[in-house]
Amino acid sequence: MAHKKIELLQSKQNLPIIQVEHEGHMLPIHSKYNPVNEAQRFIEANATQIEASDHILFYGVGLGYHVKEVQMKYPEKIISIYEPIVEVYEEFQKNAAKIGVSINDITNQYVEHSEGDLVEHLGNFSINFAQRVFLLQLPIYEKIAKDEYAYFAELYRRFLKDKYSNTRVEARFKDRWAINALINVKSTFETPNILEQKNNIFKGKPVLLVSAGPSLSDEIENIRYIKKNGLAFIFAVGSANRALIANDIHPDAVLSYDPQSHNHMVFQELREKAIKDIPLLYGTTVGYETVRTFPGPLAHFVVEKDKLTPLLHNVQSTTINDSATIANVTLQLLSKLNVGKIILVGQNFAYRGNQFYAKGISRWTPKEEQKGEEPVQVDGELFEKDLVAVFDVESVDGGYVQTNPTFDLMRREMELYISTLPDLNIVNATIGGAKIANAPFQSLGSTIKQELKEKVVPSKWWERLEHHGRKANQAELRNLEKGSLSFTKLINKMLKALTELETYSKSTDIKKIDAILKDFYAYFETFKKNYFVNTLIMPVIQYYESKFYSDLSICNKMSVLSEKLYASVQVYRQYLLLTIDAYQKLAPIFHVKVYQPLRVSNSYKYYEATSGIFHFEGIWEKHLLEIQTNFEVPGEDEDKEKEVELERYGFSVDTANTETQLKFKFKGSKIRILGANHAKEPLEIKVTIDGKSKIVKIKNTFTFDKELYGSFRQQILFEKLNLKNIMHEVEVEIVSENPNFSFMGIAINTGGRAYHIHEVERIEDLEVGKRIRCHYEATFNTVGEFSRLGEETAMLLPIEAMPEPNGDFYYIIVDKNNGEKKLIADRNIQNYVSWKTISEQL
Repeated sequence: MAHKKIELLQSKQNLPIIQVEHEGHMLPIHSKYNPVNEAQRFIEANATQIEASDHILFYGVGLGYHVKEVQMKYPEKIISIYEPIVEVYEEFQKNAAKIGVSINDITNQYVEHSEGDLVEHLGNFSINFAQRVFLLQLPIYEKIAKDEYAYFAELYRRFLKDKYSNTRVEARFKDRWAINALINVKSTFETPNILEQKNNIFKGKPVLLVSAGPSLSDEIENIRYIKKNGLAFIFAVGSANRALIANDIHPDAVLSYDPQSHNHMVFQELREKAIKDIPLLYGTTVGYETVRTFPGPLAHFVVEKDKLTPLLHNVQSTTINDSATIANVTLQLLSKLNVGKIILVGQNFAYRGNQFYAKGISRWTPKEEQKGEEPVQVDGELFEKDLVAVFDVESVDGGYVQTNPTFDLMRREMELYISTLPDLNIVNATIGGAKIANAPFQSLGSTIKQELKEKVVPSKWWERLEHHGRKANQAELRNLEKGSLSFTKLINKMLKALTELETYSKSTDIKKIDAILKDFYAYFETFKKNYFVNTLIMPVIQYYESKFYSDLSICNKMSVLSEKLYASVQVYRQYLLLTIDAYQKLAPIFHVKVYQPLRVSNSYKYYEATSGIFHFEGIWEKHLLEIQTNFEVPGEDEDKEKEVELERYGFSVDTANTETQLKFKFKGSKIRILGANHAKEPLEIKVTIDGKSKIVKIKNTFTFDKELYGSFRQQILFEKLNLKNIMHEVEVEIVSENPNFSFMGIAINTGGRAYHIHEVERIEDLEVGKRIRCHYEATFNTVGEFSRLGEETAMLLPIEAMPEPNGDFYYIIVDKNNGEKKLIADRNIQNYVSWKTISEQL
């Protein structure tokens, strides 16, 4: 902010110019002779950068001669202005019409009225960094607003860098956040929400927020003492749990929010050692693999990027902002839990000596630094690549420590959170760490002596958490399902309209173009209000939204109608293709992992096509329904090969052959046969129940492009109600001449049970080729328990092995010798169990 004495003069060409007082002298902002020619030369000197940009941000507007020049020469460019001198901006407003500046064509006008305006203005402008922005500064402002411009330039670079970093994070994790929220939502109905507790056991209590920095090694004995005496809750974040476990210290909770698929490896030691007395507090967008494989108790909190969970719980959830580090997520959580004091431990935000992490946290040597063929594990030590972009920051003891840009971003973010939480009682006990503003250093030893004097942590505190006991909001589930079904119809209409507009882009039939545009905008408006799009797709493509609208604004500035129309069509088409890409990834998971399991239905139970219940005859092929769950960001590690990670959301068994059959038995009173017809012609099947046959003709009710939208939807192909509640034999035969059929399973009444045609319920009835149902339950890397032969205890295990199975499978008798029966499982029932464990436990 600058207030200056100014003078308004006339140039020799009788044009207004302005002078500003600087160090006792009046300096002209423009040429006293010919400000127009001066502006033309200035713009010509910067023509290359202007032409390569979408958006010009003028720092220092003066009376706007150079702004007028850009408006005349480059009418398609977006223009914003920033004026640090209030009095100059006021004269610019008064004289704009006289000089010929079009005020209405300036997108953003910023002026510093107070000291806080700069941060607010740059925060507002940063949305435009999705465009190619050229910062154009009038040279005279380096003199008349030297300090203001230096501060502006520093903050501008920081905002640009942070925006770029955030955009990279958004681009990298956008799909993962949504996929995790979808897959994790079922667990939120089975676990307590840590922020919905009427009896808040953390209120007013001290909490150690333990991170994995090198200084954690210094505090192991202090933490052991605190744990032994229950003097404070110990919350371990990131890899800190590994250092604590290595020293036989069990934290009171571990926390996680990382959306990546490999995040679960942070808790590998807990699984391997079967530690089940440490609860996990997880953000709802955490990698779903983490929730699936964690061995201990679970509680959750909702992350602001998750729009689905609050919707299905039908509550106004307290949410936590996604952050650059789990420490900052935990800081927010502790604030909302109203803890009495937060003590930062191991929060270095910097290197110390040759340590990246604390001792006890292993790191693998990067490929480029390996000395042999195999990678080597080191004990938290630095690698050469860690030293590429280091710089010094102030430390807690007044000296300096080396940090990197990522650590520094995390530190600045923590400082921002602390500044917005003025009532937060927080100290930094990290010896040798980076200084954190408003978190004064206080050694952990002195904190123990002065403040931590009584036991505050109850035994098995997680057992006191209250579970909400809610069911999923059925109206919202139906709205999402309805939105998903209408998505493809709307997309098809819009893509068709864009193709027509492209055809008419060089036409003079304005009436026809207007009619198509009217239809398109109506479709687009409906599309933007679509419930599935708003809830699930928009958060995924949010990172692209600002670019989409900025590209449209650039198109709208084009003066040639045909060019404007053609360019607009390309922008809209690219946007719609992004929504289709998101739909392909999210819709299958929503239908299979959310909609089906969370619907409240007391009348049907389901058996998947590959459950092992069904006997197939003829040519059938198992089809795995899966999507990729890890995604590459263009330009990031392009030379590095990445393993593609896939998530199965279902199976179908497909046939393209006539006279193929499937058979099964069931005891019950009603049945549905589920699947999908992908042929253009109706599908004909013959369904026989207890010897009575019926020909059923099924049309393909889904008109969307299978290649674009996938094949996860299922139809009710056949339904029979009011059967006698007895055992029924069922045969389904494909009658169509050219079928393209996916069988996805059956649904029967909940009190019923489906059987394989060769299934028996008693051991004495087993003959070679027969099968009997069995239950199996095991924890990670242990041999489990086989039980309840012949009974239906739980759902059948998936045909892909699991590390912690809990379900049924079939034993098939393959041999009978001297009264002994040799049985073999019909599927691999467990993985991640070592041969050593098997040999020791069997």
